[in-house]
Amino acid sequence: MSTPSDLFPLGAFDHKVTKQNRSGHRDATAILVAYRHGLRASELVALRWDDIDLATGRLHVRRAKSGDASVHPISARESRALRKLLREAPASPYVFISERHAPLSVAGYQRMVARAFNPKKKGDRHNGRSP
Repeated sequence: MSTPSDLFPLGAFDHKVTKQNRSGHRDATAILVAYRHGLRASELVALRWDDIDLATGRLHVRRAKSGDASVHPISARESRALRKLLREAPASPYVFISERHAPLSVAGYQRMVARAFNPKKKGDRHNGRSP
């Protein structure tokens, strides 16, 4: 039986995303958590630190669109990434915050994913768009 890491090897992806910009670790962690738990963008940006129990390795997910709340196990890799984010990020009740210390917006998360999967090439001033 294949595991998610077999189907989508995030190891190389993490390294690529973390080197792309100054918020690379936050971006890679957000994408990892969303992927591993099947979170919608709105569910991810609404995650608060009190939804995460790092001591027991549990993530409490409040589903959007009248879904049932659930508890998910956190992998060791996610736990390490979240602990690093907690150490490095300024105090905020939200897990994923913008550079201005506000909760990350859904549009901001969508732009982050687009940047991660379609990186701008050196010398490409318009990022694929015509001038």
